[in-house]
Amino acid sequence: MSVAQLSRQLTKLEKQTGMAAKAPIARLQGVDAEGNVTGTYTLDGEETEPGEDTIIFQIVDPMIKVLLSRKRYGVLSSGRSAGKSHGAARWVLAAAMSDSIRILVGREALISLEQSMYALLEDIILESSELSKIFKIEKKITCTTTGSEIIFKGLRRDRVEASIKSIEGIDLAVIEESQTISRVSLRILRPSIRNESSRIIFLLNPRYPDDAVYEDFIKTDRDDTEVVHFTHEVNYWNPEVMTEEAAIDYRNNPAEYLHTWGGELAQNADEQIFSNWIVEDIDIEEVKNELKASFRVKQYRSAHDLKEQKGRAYNKIDNAFRVGFDHGWVHASAGIEIYVDKKHKRVFVLRELYEKHLRLDRIGLSLKEAIPRAAEKWPVEADSARPDVIDFLRQEGINAHPGMKYQVRERITTLQTWLIIVDSSCRNTINELSTYRWKKDRNDRLLPDPVKANDDLLDALSYAMGKDLEPRPVATYQKLKDPYL
Repeated sequence: MSVAQLSRQLTKLEKQTGMAAKAPIARLQGVDAEGNVTGTYTLDGEETEPGEDTIIFQIVDPMIKVLLSRKRYGVLSSGRSAGKSHGAARWVLAAAMSDSIRILVGREALISLEQSMYALLEDIILESSELSKIFKIEKKITCTTTGSEIIFKGLRRDRVEASIKSIEGIDLAVIEESQTISRVSLRILRPSIRNESSRIIFLLNPRYPDDAVYEDFIKTDRDDTEVVHFTHEVNYWNPEVMTEEAAIDYRNNPAEYLHTWGGELAQNADEQIFSNWIVEDIDIEEVKNELKASFRVKQYRSAHDLKEQKGRAYNKIDNAFRVGFDHGWVHASAGIEIYVDKKHKRVFVLRELYEKHLRLDRIGLSLKEAIPRAAEKWPVEADSARPDVIDFLRQEGINAHPGMKYQVRERITTLQTWLIIVDSSCRNTINELSTYRWKKDRNDRLLPDPVKANDDLLDALSYAMGKDLEPRPVATYQKLKDPYL
């Protein structure tokens, strides 16, 4: 028997006989995006109240579901700055304080302890006078009140056989950067963590759909796995500088934002269908004023004629709004309001409706609330294959019409020649533009057809644009250096 095993057995004996000094009790607290405490929990998952001799470990609220689950596997999936590592580190310390256990903190390659959760655990311990009294920091971290050990290992293949298989008595494994774990490491890790009621928790920043942990525990529906996905937006402690960095990517590189900050899978640039779009905080009145200022009358017979020509042009500028609607059930019902600048081949996405399982008797109200122009008798172009939906919209006082339909590839080809400017509030439109991609064959070669998924707002967009999507020779927006020159 090792010294560590003897220490843990003595600690258990002291607790049973009442000889041990009264140790502080660990509790977890969930905290929402506004800093409100959502609940206080024991490590067994029971809701309780903070009491005397209690040390509170606060974590972002979505993590509670996974960390207090009784399922063998847990996956904490997020983008950057979501509080995942900090929350997991606090939970590890709370678990070490609550029972005499062995905890493995692992990653595929461990070059040095400073590159692992070790440094974060050390900081948390040293910042607290209470934790500093009960945790001993060496190459491993030991809880002196329970005898729990926290050890750190790399799982890379050339070390796995000698290190992971030789580990005995692991009760809890926390695997960092799980998107990098190889299939070989995963295959050896799982049966190596074999104590009764032992758990394996994966911390994941999703990368590719064929990464071992993503494929086995997210793509595959498993009864023994609890999964939660969250982003920096729920992290009350997210530094302001990180919020600003995320906002920059959100506007300038939405696909990168969704991967880095939103925790979505990385998109291959060759697979992505639309790259001709940007995100802005759109002031549509400013856009209209710029278009009016750039309007020039080339020829006119009199001052009255000049005024009339300007009036007609200004009227077109003021009324270049369009609304499209595509009804769905399992797929979302999608409505979209756009503003079309034909002169410079720009389309501004201003508002959206995106709601799954939307009943017919709720369509009219939901559309009017999300897109007020729909309540103002503005024409709404809807899916011509659903005349029943169009009739129902008309009964609700909406000026609905059958929208024009095009072959999908024709629609894509024409839409690729426009600059699509999406208001930052239209998150579902941003998501669809980011993830709409070409199909691939079994040899991983691109096919000239899109994946038919996550395209409901794009369908609504095509209905709204109508005749402007008719295939014809057009100059692409990329050739315009300045739309107002």
